[in-house]
Amino acid sequence: MNRKNLDRLFKKEVRRILEKNGVNGMLFEDVRREFRKDSEFNVEYRKKNSWDVFDYSDRFEMWVKRSGILVKKLINDNGDWGRSYNRRWIVIG
Repeated sequence: MNRKNLDRLFKKEVRRILEKNGVNGMLFEDVRREFRKDSEFNVEYRKKNSWDVFDYSDRFEMWVKRSGILVKKLINDNGDWGRSYNRRWIVIG
């Protein structure tokens, strides 16, 4: 299976997760945690690799970036340290 078809299967699984939760965006780690081992994407991906796509955060992030659904949202921490940081979100419009 070529990468274009894998991209389509990846987005299909992400859409399933978001629809199941009734949202159009979720934290990166929450989607990664809900990604099914038996999804069409993971079954095809595993044929070429000895690991699941969600086993490693960087590999999962690569697929999210390839799909164009990764958004980094600035979070303001108004606590004692007064710092801000980015959180990775997966958003499908």
